[in-house]
Amino acid sequence: MIVKIKNLTIEGILGIYEFEQRKKQRIVVNLEIDFDEGDAPKTDSIHSTMNYHPICDGIRKMLAENNFQLVERVVYVVGQYVLSYAQVRSVKVEIDKPDAPIEGLESVSVSEFYQKQSNF
Repeated sequence: MIVKIKNLTIEGILGIYEFEQRKKQRIVVNLEIDFDEGDAPKTDSIHSTMNYHPICDGIRKMLAENNFQLVERVVYVVGQYVLSYAQVRSVKVEIDKPDAPIEGLESVSVSEFYQKQSNF
């Protein structure tokens, strides 16, 4: 099963320029998480599936409390964090930087797909 988390917006430090490292800006997170849904479709119980609320809280905390220079690094860190959840099989991470300091640019985003390694 896939859950999509769209436009999770966090204020954080992201950028290579000195002025970007002094002022928080919007970081927008989009995820497509493939996970083992267990018996949730049959039981209608949160205890039978992956709860995405703690995932969002963890990402929010991570991005608000750490400074990053590259969008690519944020993509990687978020991807590894999501993969740390037992039920997650894979995740596509897209990080959008709508306040990038380039005149005429609406936003810039970087995305990557990560999956757990097979034990075979």
